Amino acid sequence: MQLHLHRYDQHGQFAERRQEWTAFADRCALSAPFCHPKVWLSWLAIFIEFDPIVYELRRGSELCALLPLYRQGSTLHLATDEHLDYQDIVAGSDSDAVSLLIGVIEEEGKKGHSLAFEKVAEHSRLRRALTSRSLAGVAAIRGRYWSICPTTTLDLQGPGRFLESLSSRQRKDFKAAARRIRETYPDYVIEQRFGNGIDAASLEQAASLHRENQYRKKGASVFADRDFAAYLELQSSMGASLLLSFLREKPGGPVLAFNLGYVSDDTYYYYITAYNGSNAALSPGRVLLIETLAHCADRVRGNQLRFDLLSGEESYKCRWATSFYEVARYQVIPRRLTNLPRVAAYSAVYSLKSAKNRLMRWRSGGERLPGLEHEPPVLTS
Repeated sequence: MQLHLHRYDQHGQFAERRQEWTAFADRCALSAPFCHPKVWLSWLAIFIEFDPIVYELRRGSELCALLPLYRQGSTLHLATDEHLDYQDIVAGSDSDAVSLLIGVIEEEGKKGHSLAFEKVAEHSRLRRALTSRSLAGVAAIRGRYWSICPTTTLDLQGPGRFLESLSSRQRKDFKAAARRIRETYPDYVIEQRFGNGIDAASLEQAASLHRENQYRKKGASVFADRDFAAYLELQSSMGASLLLSFLREKPGGPVLAFNLGYVSDDTYYYYITAYNGSNAALSPGRVLLIETLAHCADRVRGNQLRFDLLSGEESYKCRWATSFYEVARYQVIPRRLTNLPRVAAYSAVYSLKSAKNRLMRWRSGGERLPGLEHEPPVLTS
């Protein structure tokens, strides 16, 4: 049956197709839950300064693949690439993903556009499509290493027994930190909010704590842009698999720490976190993280919980990570005579940057995170 490519660039068109798109994605294998249309449709709706584009591929009337983009000048980027660790294509098969990309490249190439995929996980369907020989016939593909995502897999002993999955050192540190918090705040509580249970008020509490304690890190808080909290709220209302965890001094009281992550059937993705710096000696972040993992462990399918710390080289990750996978950047330039200078320029720049990154990157998992196994996750729905 013949394939048909459709291009949509109006928010009303997105709204009309949202239900079909989200139901289709529920049946597809995605590299992470934050690659779901519930997340990128929310991003496109909130960050309206970008020109949104969603391409879909159909076989007859059957939806086969989706690619969410935004345009800046003559370059198309993947939606959410400014706020999430990596992106993916939504497709029922690798061949459908390749067919959609070929169609997009040919269509946008006529307008003099290229595509920049800033963050592509090595286990994603998008990465497999980008490295397909079929794609090389219509575009020059230039890729380079960008980062690693440290991970670990914890063997679970049963409901309510998560601490048994940890090393003796981790259990000891957790119990000591929990005791310090209990002595200072005897009525402290852990609060878990999931999906549409996350409201604007709880997000503002997390945002305020993050903004006030960003001084310990480089750059501004991601919550400095008020649209970011609105984006989180909208995706939560759509049922995105967000988990917001709080450690409070008492029920309904001030927040000592928060975690914001995504969850799948067997994985917790550690996205954003902050704690009150004035209580750093109590280690509230450590306590909340283990309580959050325990919460997830009691709800996974199977007897293992995978903990994905996502990209970044924070030193605390050495206490958890045992493996890693890679994230890369790709530049996709349609094969046209007018693009030959651009292809030559990107080839030179990407070769130099790739060599530099490989030289400086973590060796066998890194210098700051030594001894990690290179273990890409399995692509699952």
